Amino acid sequence: MPSSSKRQQRFFQAVKGAKNNPNAPAHLRKVAKSMTDTDIDAFASSVTEEKDLKLKKAVLAILKDIQDPMYLQEDDTETNIHPVAKTLPPVKRNFEQYVAEHLGHPLGTKEKEALNTFQDVKPTKVSREEIRYETTDEFQQSTTTVIKKMRMGADFVYTAFVKHSKPETPDEKEAPPEAGAEAGATPSAEEAGVDEIIVINSIPFKDEIKGGAILAEFLKKIDL
Repeated sequence: MPSSSKRQQRFFQAVKGAKNNPNAPAHLRKVAKSMTDTDIDAFASSVTEEKDLKLKKAVLAILKDIQDPMYLQEDDTETNIHPVAKTLPPVKRNFEQYVAEHLGHPLGTKEKEALNTFQDVKPTKVSREEIRYETTDEFQQSTTTVIKKMRMGADFVYTAFVKHSKPETPDEKEAPPEAGAEAGATPSAEEAGVDEIIVINSIPFKDEIKGGAILAEFLKKIDL
C-alpha cells in the first residue's frame, strides 16, 4: 500500500522515524504504535496514483484519530469536553488578599491565544500570571473572576477564583450606625471586607498547547 501523495509519504516517513524514538512527537508515536512495521514501510516507501478506497479510508482514520483531543475527558455532551474537575467549598476571606496568596505560573502564548476563541466575555485584564474578568448582570450583581495557572503535582491546572457582589440597597447606603455600637467593636464580615470566594479547578494538563484547548472550554463552564 504505497502512499497516494508526496505529502502522505513524508508523513509516514516521519512516523517510521518515530517508531522507536521516545523523543519523537506524541502524535507520530501514536500512529507508529497503531500500525505494523510492514504497513509503515509500505506507506513510506513510494507514491502511486492508485485510487484505492481502502487505503484512503485507512489514512483518513489514522489522521482523524491523531487530531482528536485525547487529553480531554469525554462523554455524551455536545462538546465531549469536561474541563472542570472540581468546585471546592466556598472560602470566606478577603478576595484580593486570598487571590494574591496563590502564586500562579506564567501563561504561555498559546494559552493567551485561546482567550480569542471565547467571544462571550472579554477579559478586563490579562497579565503575565492571571486573567481577570469583571461583569455585571441585569440585576446589577457583579462578578469578579480571576484565573491562574497553578501547579498540581507534576501537572498544571487552571484555578478560577470567583466572587459575587450584590448591589447595595438605598436603605443599606443610608442606614445609620446600629444603636449600641461601640468604638473598637469587632466589625461584621461585610464591614471587614470578607467575601465568599468560590474556587474552581480545571482538569490537569502538562503543556500550554493542551492547556490552551482546555482553557477555551473552561471559560465556558465557569459562568462569567
